Amino acid sequence: MLFSVGRLPMICRVRIAFAALLIVACGCTKSSRRPSGVPESAVWTEGAFVECSIDENSHAHRCTIYDDKSGAVLLAGLFVLTGTGREAQKRDLKYQAFDGTKILLQGARALEPLLLTEWAVPSSFESRLVMFAGTQAVNCGHVKPGQDPRASSDCALAAFQRRKPFYVSYDDAWRWASSGFAGNSEGELHFVEYKVTKFPESVYNLVELADDNHIIFGACPKPVTLTRTDSGQLTCVKPIGTQKK
Repeated sequence: MLFSVGRLPMICRVRIAFAALLIVACGCTKSSRRPSGVPESAVWTEGAFVECSIDENSHAHRCTIYDDKSGAVLLAGLFVLTGTGREAQKRDLKYQAFDGTKILLQGARALEPLLLTEWAVPSSFESRLVMFAGTQAVNCGHVKPGQDPRASSDCALAAFQRRKPFYVSYDDAWRWASSGFAGNSEGELHFVEYKVTKFPESVYNLVELADDNHIIFGACPKPVTLTRTDSGQLTCVKPIGTQKK
């Protein structure tokens, strides 16, 4: 038997109207909530807020992707249309989702990173550095793209030479990776590297893999060395020219 809403008691009609409002509100909450720090110009897509503008000098899009729950920056940098090496047409910028690396567009197309200037480094990256160096180790800093690494590298080299526990890390914009080194009081040196894209399974025989293949780590080769590269960053691998023959 069917009942007309108009024949129901007033209290029932109020409850039905309230339930309908809840359904509408729940359906809109996921896409309408904007965390603090996310600009109004950013567009919500599945899993993230995306803001892109055209960088005419590089023929690419300068994009920032924000977490749709916390508002934290997940990725930022220059993006190009997959398969073209340049920017997309404005009419093609219909965001569909963010898969962790690429901005997926409607029509089976995507914007992929060309050069990253910022990315979210998981806490497990620094945790592993601290694990190797010890909780009392000196944090010589995390050098981001564009920053001068000299102070952090000087700090790490001085600690290493005096066998004082330390750790230091650097971001590489072109490799989309963060590399860190940790030394302890016994002169042991370990490396940890996080990459935005996954490391191939083939490296498993050479290093340890973690965090769904986004992190590799291990002991630096012996005899242990810590040297400064041309970029000012540090490495525990000797340059080819200095290897013994």
